[in-house]
Amino acid sequence: MKKPLAAFLIVVTAVFIAYKDRLTSISLPQKPGIAGRQQSDTLLAYLDQLETRSFDDNGALVSRLQTARARQYTGSPLIEMTHPVFSTGQGNRRWQGRAHSGTADSNNNMLTLENDVVFHQPANAAKIHTEKLVIDRQQRRAHTDRAVEISANHSQTTAEGMQIDFDAQTIQLQGNVHTRYQPPRNTVHTDPADKR
Repeated sequence: MKKPLAAFLIVVTAVFIAYKDRLTSISLPQKPGIAGRQQSDTLLAYLDQLETRSFDDNGALVSRLQTARARQYTGSPLIEMTHPVFSTGQGNRRWQGRAHSGTADSNNNMLTLENDVVFHQPANAAKIHTEKLVIDRQQRRAHTDRAVEISANHSQTTAEGMQIDFDAQTIQLQGNVHTRYQPPRNTVHTDPADKR
């Protein structure tokens, strides 16, 4: 049973080698909203369940990027992603974000998360919501010029634009900042001194 299978694989490999120069590329229609790609661009690579990890000079994990699907077209440095998840840092200094779509630029370390971006620190209850977040993986910073909403236990802050410094653990809101605090419902507290 194994000999016929091996012979079949050898024949398929020989046919592939003989005709590999005659194989044609796949052309897909342009996906709306992706800048820099022409209608006639050809699919260069398609990957399912992609995960990449970046390490520092000492071998420590710096960042991780996972995506359900990724594709790159000829003539474009952008790698288009579906449902990307990005994380950087470790322990209580770890940040994590997800979005419906995103792009990674193969010419630099820029990552753009788009469409329902949620970013947070798992050690912190606050969550950041925006429609676009640009992450510089080398500088370990992120920014957006879009509307931002930060929700925490009993507060909600909105702003137009934001910058995050992952190493300094800071968020700087750019403008039109408004915060709304909703205190928890009144709880009856009794003081033992009042029972005298």
